[in-house]
Amino acid sequence: MALATNRGLMLIGEPGTAKSYLSELLAAAISGDSTLTVQGSAGTTEDNIKARLVGLGRGARIGRGGALLSAYLQDTDSGTVVALERSFADPDAGGEEPAALSDLAARVFHSGVSLLALGAGQPLVDGARRSASHRLILGRSRASFAPQAFAWETLRAPVLAADFAEVRARLAGLPPASLRPRRVAEDLHVCPVRSVEDLWFRAAEQTVEAILVDDRGERARLVRPFTARGASGCEALLRARHGPPVEIPVDPIAEIPQRMLTALGELLLLGLERTTASTAAEWQELCRASEAMDFDRLVRPAAHLAAWLEEKRGTVRWDPRPASGQVLEVALLACLATEL
Repeated sequence: MALATNRGLMLIGEPGTAKSYLSELLAAAISGDSTLTVQGSAGTTEDNIKARLVGLGRGARIGRGGALLSAYLQDTDSGTVVALERSFADPDAGGEEPAALSDLAARVFHSGVSLLALGAGQPLVDGARRSASHRLILGRSRASFAPQAFAWETLRAPVLAADFAEVRARLAGLPPASLRPRRVAEDLHVCPVRSVEDLWFRAAEQTVEAILVDDRGERARLVRPFTARGASGCEALLRARHGPPVEIPVDPIAEIPQRMLTALGELLLLGLERTTASTAAEWQELCRASEAMDFDRLVRPAAHLAAWLEEKRGTVRWDPRPASGQVLEVALLACLATEL
């Protein structure tokens, strides 16, 4: 046996030594799919492995100092989802404004084709490499590109889902994201939508939201954060706006961890030493709400944090270090709670 870079495990041996059978067993045990194997002779290398891909769309993540743009694609043979990525650094401070995301996506990525076209096309690559995180690295590989017919029904599972219930069932059956391999677009699904009930802009949250309805009549909320660099996409959505917003009932159990993460974000932004009496009161109210929902494990560090924040009010020289430890524990438990 020998490791073939980060692609997987290469089995080398004499003919008739059950290499194919063993490789299928290993693939099934590791990924749940026994077809994720490549067979060849001793002359087979990474450079002559081909993959036909179909674009699933694009994504963008804005960070400090730049933006990361992605095109998501599915391998038509294995069903594996991969991502082509490119980072764009922001201009130096005091210079020009950062470019809009749509302009960055339209720039040439490989062989005269942009990420914008890749996410909506059907590339054929020859010699590309796939990292353990499912990022596709084209390098100097040969590639050709063609438009696709958007025949979503031909996509392979587990990307393709019949309705929202199937998506929820699949996500519920996965381990928490913090405990799974860190693969890009692992939670990406394609699901048919029968109609859009409503669409509106939430000024307080700076999000564009919509109510989607699947073929079984189940509803789901679509949330797209508004950013100045992605304004064109949000504006395109809002042109279809009509009527007052329709609210989906909030799950009180799922809401508690989200509220705690929001409160933690405010603590990190403000700093523990600059908290006020209202901050302590907010955490005390969060603890009461968590107790009402039987979040026993989450309540304990949150209650300690609330007590430390309350103690700060009457202390001249307050030590924030014990509270910072509670912040980390609450953050860990709240993140895990949102993933279950």
